[in-house]
Amino acid sequence: MRGKKEKGELRKLAAGAKARLKSGYWTAVKQERELARQKALEEGKPSQLIDEFYKNKHTREIKATINSVNNSDEILYKKVCEILDKNEDIINPVKSLIDQEKYEKMDFVSRQRYLLMLMSKYSELKERYYKEKQFLKNC
Repeated sequence: MRGKKEKGELRKLAAGAKARLKSGYWTAVKQERELARQKALEEGKPSQLIDEFYKNKHTREIKATINSVNNSDEILYKKVCEILDKNEDIINPVKSLIDQEKYEKMDFVSRQRYLLMLMSKYSELKERYYKEKQFLKNC
């Protein structure tokens, strides 16, 4: 038997899916992907790259609406994009990603773990940023 919380989460997911269907989200996604695929074929580029890009993009968007962990990754990604879009040589980019309130409340070991996690996320998100930027530049 499912608990009330589990049913509530399932209903939220179902409501989100229904809202995407009603708003024409998937129709717009399909049109956008088809236009990008046609443009790539006209330029002689493989359409598999387009498909992979849009698959990853929409998977991230949907996961971000489902749970807060992925949503926090997307918020962090936006911060990383802002840092990298400035085209400045930033000495300590991780410092600008730190949640100061959260950091102040942590003990020494937790702070170290948090910083290592942020450094890892920054590297991962920076790589994603450059891949997406290169992809959009080539399309």
